[in-house]
Order: sequence, then C-alpha cells, then structure tokens
Amino acid sequence: MQGSHRDQGQGMSRVNSVTAAVAAAVNAVFLTGILLGAAAPAVSATSSELTLPELQKALASHPDAKWRAADNGAAAQIGSPVLTESGLRTGINFGLRDYQGPRRKTQIERARVDEPTPGLPRKWDWRNATVGTVTGDFMSPVRNQGKCGSCVAFATAGSYEGTLAVASGTPRLDVNVSEQDLFANIGSCDYGSWPSSGMSQVTQEGVPDEACSPYKSGRLGKDGEATDACKDRATRLLRATDDSSYSSPAAIKQALMTGPLQTTMSVYEDFMFYAGGVYKHVTGPQMGGHAITLVGYDDDAKYWIGKNSWGPSWGEAGYFRISYDDESGFADDGYGFTVTGSEVAMRLDTPSYFSAIKGTVPLEVSVFDESVESIKWELASADQQWLQGRVYRGELKATRTKRSGARIFRGTIDTLPLADGVHGLALEAVAKGTVKGNKVYTRVVIINHPADQSGDQMISLTPDFDNAAPVKSRVYFKFSADELAAVQKAPLTHADLVIAGPTPTRVRFDDPGTESMFGWRTQMYSNGVYKVHVEGFVGDHQMFKSNELEVKVQNK
Repeated sequence: MQGSHRDQGQGMSRVNSVTAAVAAAVNAVFLTGILLGAAAPAVSATSSELTLPELQKALASHPDAKWRAADNGAAAQIGSPVLTESGLRTGINFGLRDYQGPRRKTQIERARVDEPTPGLPRKWDWRNATVGTVTGDFMSPVRNQGKCGSCVAFATAGSYEGTLAVASGTPRLDVNVSEQDLFANIGSCDYGSWPSSGMSQVTQEGVPDEACSPYKSGRLGKDGEATDACKDRATRLLRATDDSSYSSPAAIKQALMTGPLQTTMSVYEDFMFYAGGVYKHVTGPQMGGHAITLVGYDDDAKYWIGKNSWGPSWGEAGYFRISYDDESGFADDGYGFTVTGSEVAMRLDTPSYFSAIKGTVPLEVSVFDESVESIKWELASADQQWLQGRVYRGELKATRTKRSGARIFRGTIDTLPLADGVHGLALEAVAKGTVKGNKVYTRVVIINHPADQSGDQMISLTPDFDNAAPVKSRVYFKFSADELAAVQKAPLTHADLVIAGPTPTRVRFDDPGTESMFGWRTQMYSNGVYKVHVEGFVGDHQMFKSNELEVKVQNK
C-alpha cells in the first residue's frame, strides 16, 4: 500500500481521519475562541509579548546561547495570534493540527541523537551536496506561508521538490509545486493540517505546479478552494511513488541521504526572532506547533538544519540551525518521499517565476536529459486559452553551452502581439518525437502598455487599528491595489512594507494581489514615531507608492 512504510520496531503510526468525536471537540474548541494547531494547552495566556531588548538581554546572560536575535519584520507576517474571548494571547496558529507539544524523551533517547550513524557522513546539507558527479544546491527557494496556518503544505512541498531534484541529479531544479492546491485538499488556515496528510496527498492524488494554483491564502489568512485550480489540473499533477515516516535519529539521518524530509517542532517565542547561529530555546512561552523541511545535520557541532517557510529575510536566508538537545522536539519524527527522478527533464532559467517582461525577452532552459533535441513552448493568457488552441508557440534549440552538466537551450519571445496581464508559459522537452518528462509551467506578467503613473494614487494602506493612539503590540495594515487593477491589466509582482523611524525596516511581499494584510510586531521596535507606507512594483518597470501613515510606538 502506498504511503505505508514505517521504521521497524520504532514506526510511527499514521494519524487516522478525523472522527465524529474529534470533530465535536473541534467545534467545542472553536466556541472558546481557541484554534487548533496553536498548542493552546501548553501555552500560558498572556497579553505581554517578548521585546527585542528583553530577548537580547536573555541571550547575553545565557551561557549556552550560541545564536543571535533580530527583527526584520518577517515574523510579524506569519500565522495569526490565537486569543481567548478576553483578548489574551495563547499562541500562534502556524498550522500543525492538534499539536500538544514535544513528547518527553528518556535519557537514552536524548543521548541517541548524538551518536554517529555507521556508514553515514558526520555532516550533511542538501544546499551543498554531491549526487553522482554533480555538486550543488538541491533545495528549492525559500517560500513564505504568510498569515495562513499552512506550514504543513510548505514543509511537504519543500521535501518533495528537493527529493525530485536529488533523484534527477539536478541542482536548483525548483519544480515549484502548488502549496495552495496541496493545502486546499488537506487543511484550513484556521486549524492547519497533519504532516501525514500532506505526504499522502502527494503520493496518492498528486500536486500540480504553482502556476496552476498560485498561493493566495497567505495574503489575508483565508482558505482557497480546490476548484480554484487551473482547468487542466488533472494533466499537470506530479506524484511521488511512495512516502514513509521515521522516528529515530539514525533512521531520519539515513532517510536524509535520499532527499530532504518533513519534520515538526514546537515554536517558542524567541525562535521567531532567530537571526543566525545554532538555536536553543532561551526565553518565552511555547507559541504553537510547526512543520518544516529537514535539510541536514552536523554530528560534530551537534545540530540539525531546517528550511523554514517564513520567507528568505528570516533566519539564515530562510534556513536555521537548531541544537540536537533543544527542547522543541525538532526532528522527533521525519517524513520522506520516494520518487523515480524522471518526472522533470529541464529547468526554466529565464524568465523567472512571476517576473514582469516587455518587448522581446530571452528564454533560457537547462536540459539534463542528453536525448532531448528541442524544447517546445506555448504562451497563453492565464485563463487557459491553450485548452482551446489559442496559444503563441515557439521552439528552442540546443546551444553549445553547458552549465553544471546541463545543456543550455536558448531563444526569444516577442511579447508585443500579446495583451498585457498574467500569462502562462508551458515548456515541453522532445526527443525523436517523444515527450520527455512532464511539462514545466510558469507565470509571467506582460507589461507593454503601462498605466499613466502621474494621476491618482494607485495603491493604498489603511490601519486595521487606531493609529491615533500609541501601540505596543502586533498591528495590521490593509493593503489595496484596486485602483491600479482598474486601469491596467498587469498586476504588482511584489510590494515592500516600508517602516521609517528609529528602527527602519523594509519587508518584501511577493504577488500581493489587489488585497493583502501586512503585519508589524511593534514591541520589537524602539519607542518613537514611525512613518509607514507601501511601495508596489511591477518588476523593474513600474513603482507605485501608497499614502503614508504615522504610528507612535510606546513599549514598556
């Protein structure tokens, strides 16, 4: 049976489907204002949040602290505070459903993680690993789950994308599967999901590419619908051959040799402001359960390496190192995929995903299958016009250039005959008339006819709080680009929340859509008056600036 392999003697049984009794319990919990996935039983209710000076003081006085803290604004955008009816915070919903905190380990179990595993290297990191004769970074880019409790979808996708790259021997393959589609089928922003559900979904039904169902739930913390996916979703599904779970350090390290895994942990408040080093909990309550992608380990320095889903500005470019003996329960369990490696035969290098293009633009593809003779491409508007044959087509031929073992295919696309807006680009590898691997899809924004920027303000920012009074907690702003959408078809590719004042910060949001919520954790900032606005971009071609808001921060 697919998805049923377990460690011999230490296997972890898969969580069963929700029973009627659990469903009733869920309803009872919602009536109290507490969301599942927030580890409410393990967290003390408090209206006070950790400040940066408090955390830095705790780190300086802690003899075992080998990490540093900072606030770049990323942590304020993740999940949503879980509150009681009286307004006391009990945690944050990251998205690990029914999580009750890390299990207590015996002294033997704690010692076992430090033991080198015979036959395995003492260090491993899939960001710098060798597969066959190729050395490189086999991880896909760091993504951002935003305000939705969707960590399981991102951890599952990170494991699957990385395992596909490893199996095909292709660094930076970046298959970029759809977290939105995956999560719409396994969970909800409010209560999250189980790691086993994400793994089973990829193995049993499959998951399409990101372009088929772009991630939107992180903007407002609202669920998407499975029916929101592209019309040809069924033909774009990628499936793993099998999935397995592991529950001992030796088995987890062994499984890592075939690709990154999904694992879980308790997030303590100080972890949200990790900025580098080897993390070990120092101060602050447990905030909630979290799923992440396990990338590697170091037996000499005694730490695991994780890939988070809080964007590349958090931690060590979106990654973190965590001590073997941390109390978070990191890597108590692991979940991995088995794949064939033949699913994808190429990587699109240029243009990048959801980039803004105009005029004649270069198209460059790296091909790893030596039998491939040509790359056929199709470009159509995002409403799937290629299903009706209304497409703009072309073909790429191989050049003499090779890079990291791959042949480079190049060509150009003239975008001038096409309407402005979001378009889907599909590429197909062909060898002697036979298609090799799955099609590769991406989204691009064509902007040949930009709107006049000299008129009215095109984007706006509204406080979701009383900004006339001093603030000392997490606050949110409502962002709108409705005015821009009314005058041009090309949307913003990204936006920056700009905070100017005693502690200046700029936080990037990719694909903000026409409506988003931007968060700011003000207690991590120095007291004073701040000016806040948003700058929206359509690639390098346009920049729009919102109205400016004044906010006074007054912490304890």
